[in-house]
Amino acid sequence: MISSLGIPTTNVPFCSDQLKRKTIESYLKSIGWKKNTYKVAIGIRYDEPKRYNDENGKRKINKNRILPLVDLFQVNKKWVLNWWKQQSFNLEIHEDEGNCDNCWKKDMPRLYRNAIRKKESFEWWIKMEEKYGNLNPRNSKLKPPFHFYRGNTSANDIVKLSEKSQEYAKKISLFPEDYSCGESCEAFKL
Repeated sequence: MISSLGIPTTNVPFCSDQLKRKTIESYLKSIGWKKNTYKVAIGIRYDEPKRYNDENGKRKINKNRILPLVDLFQVNKKWVLNWWKQQSFNLEIHEDEGNCDNCWKKDMPRLYRNAIRKKESFEWWIKMEEKYGNLNPRNSKLKPPFHFYRGNTSANDIVKLSEKSQEYAKKISLFPEDYSCGESCEAFKL
């Protein structure tokens, strides 16, 4: 994907569309399902209203979308964590990593914590920036090199800062227990 579309960033956010939505729609088409003849369930929790309401608190949802963890079960983070404790296995994924360990949508404190805890997790991100950072397939008005993170910060910059300023990074990374990723990675718009 990156080799043909370039580095995804806040300016060019195409990951979820390319890796999730198009893949799902292609599969459903291959088994004979026609677009807009089915409902898409989106896994947003009840305690994440910023992800399913607009700035005025009004629900933003497409007619073909459902939010079962909001409307049917009112699932919150505590419920999910308790559910995982009851399972016979553990995915062993740190909360700051999620399903995309150092996603460009994550805030800087979370990325710093990841770099302090697991520096090697940035190796792939650094490699992609080095290999494709000058690729500009969309002829963007922005000029290369392109980096994944806000302010065109590079993965290498994040790692270096975490090495030089661990106390600072730890200090700015103190969030309440219930803090969670505020960014949305849904494949389908609500």
